[in-house]
Amino acid sequence: MPGLACEICGNATQNRIFSAREMMFGVRQRFEYLECSECGCFQLIDVPANLSPFYPEHYYSLGKELPVIAGGTVAATKRARTAALLHAPVAMVDALVRTKRIPPQFMSFAGLGLSTASAVCDLGSGNGHSLVWMLRQGFSNLAGFDPYIGGDERIADRIPIRKLGVDEVPSGWDLIMLNHSLEHMARPVQVLERLRDCLNDRGSIVIRVPVADSWASRTYATDWVQLDAPRHLFVFTQRAMTVMAERAGLMVSRVFFDSYALQFWGSEQYKQDIPLRDPRSYAENAEAGIFTAAEIDEFERRADDLNRRGDGDSAGFVLRAI
Repeated sequence: MPGLACEICGNATQNRIFSAREMMFGVRQRFEYLECSECGCFQLIDVPANLSPFYPEHYYSLGKELPVIAGGTVAATKRARTAALLHAPVAMVDALVRTKRIPPQFMSFAGLGLSTASAVCDLGSGNGHSLVWMLRQGFSNLAGFDPYIGGDERIADRIPIRKLGVDEVPSGWDLIMLNHSLEHMARPVQVLERLRDCLNDRGSIVIRVPVADSWASRTYATDWVQLDAPRHLFVFTQRAMTVMAERAGLMVSRVFFDSYALQFWGSEQYKQDIPLRDPRSYAENAEAGIFTAAEIDEFERRADDLNRRGDGDSAGFVLRAI
């Protein structure tokens, strides 16, 4: 075990082994991770031969919902706002997010030179929730890919969602998004190499992932909710993302933090042996949970503070070809 090498940077010296429980669904089975002493990445060692039991039909990103797409004046107003934000300076977009004037999702698009007609795909799209949100904001050229969905479908009669993995994603994208999906994928360096070749000449990849070099990870250790064994095969750090991008012929051009209160209430529940999908969980029933409304508000305030300090447990990385 001590001689195991980090898949991200190759380091095999003084790497630590630790175990973590499956706690989303309360299975509580333990899995071993390697923590790299060089880049800080966590890497699942004993990957189950079949991960599908850990992605049941009620897994949050696979559940079905009926999208509601506004029309008329509302749609036109949102499209105009989005068009303006896509041309706004990055600092302005970040400031508007910090003051709660616009949703944090807009940080993913800031400064990329996109329009509402740009070709955008979401790899690991699940049921298409993120793409439906983008459609509501005025984006019109969207597609999703996910190998875990039941089959090909079309959301809101406008968004194709295809049951395809990374090796089958077509080329020609202005933006490829991985919204909390890269940590679920084996061989992430090869994934990025493949996606680099799928971009247009001026295209970008935006990756949103949990980050191990964060206050919540340091504080809660194996009770950190975003560790999410065994679904998260990797939990990256900023250093690991930089190394991985360079190995794939890419560079990290921007980092932003978008963590929220889950890092507190989810991890505090795990400390008390309460799974995320337990009836006592705040995620299932806020009224029956162990936290007051005032405590949840304080968690949100603290998450905003960590994001401003660059210490939140979820970050976005903008990658471009070198």
